[in-house]
Amino acid sequence: MEDTNFKWRVKEIIKLQEQGKLVLSWTKEFGLPSYSDLNRKESEVFEEGILVGHIELISGAGVYAFTPIPGAPLPKILRGQKKLRLGEAVINLTKRLAIISTENGETVTINGLFPADPYYAQSELNRALADEGIAVWKVEIIGKDPLFQYGIQRIFNNQTLADLTGYAFDYENSVLVYAGAVGHKTSLQSIHATLIQGKPVSINHKTLYPEAGHWFANTLAIMDYSTWQTAFINHKAVPGKWQPGEYAYALFFEEDQDETDDFAVCFVERLKEVLEIPILEEWGKTLLKAGKDAYLVSELNTWGDCIRAVRIEPSGWKRLVEELLFEEKIKI
Repeated sequence: MEDTNFKWRVKEIIKLQEQGKLVLSWTKEFGLPSYSDLNRKESEVFEEGILVGHIELISGAGVYAFTPIPGAPLPKILRGQKKLRLGEAVINLTKRLAIISTENGETVTINGLFPADPYYAQSELNRALADEGIAVWKVEIIGKDPLFQYGIQRIFNNQTLADLTGYAFDYENSVLVYAGAVGHKTSLQSIHATLIQGKPVSINHKTLYPEAGHWFANTLAIMDYSTWQTAFINHKAVPGKWQPGEYAYALFFEEDQDETDDFAVCFVERLKEVLEIPILEEWGKTLLKAGKDAYLVSELNTWGDCIRAVRIEPSGWKRLVEELLFEEKIKI
């Protein structure tokens, strides 16, 4: 994978640095300080109340350049800025090793788990190398991870990412309902904040929008590791949290198989909460099939610890149940 646009942007930044400019980004991209952290008034930059320089937007590269006033102190965030170097990476998934070579002849090695997707791998490497001033634009993936031969699925919010244990989302409408994730606590907190704010996240390069409403985050520490596991789930998928007038979700997890292998049992229990009319447990399979035929039930895209999930429309069920009773497909 060669990210030529990324390479061009880094080269433009290097040119600015060679001209004596100090460079800032909007989101601390490339390991650069953030433009928003400066004490400024329009294009003027101040440090302890003293005018110390000016900034200008370099629109092509998507960064800001700071020009200091001779003799004035530099803002703290701009002191000791490292010059960027372009890097190329070869990731060996079998050995769990990344070797990064820079255009200056430097070599850096990083050990660890890496995504099989080169674009995700590029993002991870650039975060890891930000303090070194190395920006990876080219990634080659070789070998296969013996434990993750099909790649590691991840959730990404444009700031951080975490490994997934499972998910459930409406593929057609791009709406996320559940995501189980493992990562550093700060990363998980960042993703939770994104979901609460209703901002999009990405799973396997597909942009998903959080289902509207409250998002619960159940977090547990993983013993002997510096990571945490969190279940992010919308209130419409949590028993007892559904509100009248909303559609609901029925999710079936691996742990639910300890009680039953039949998703219809889980489905009918959720249906009892949503509907005002009485529902018998033995109607589960029939109502599930009839509900899908009547577009009252929609299957979600699931993976991992979430085995199956559906969306349940709150209206239209009374008529459907009456028809099934009349046709004797269900009985009291």
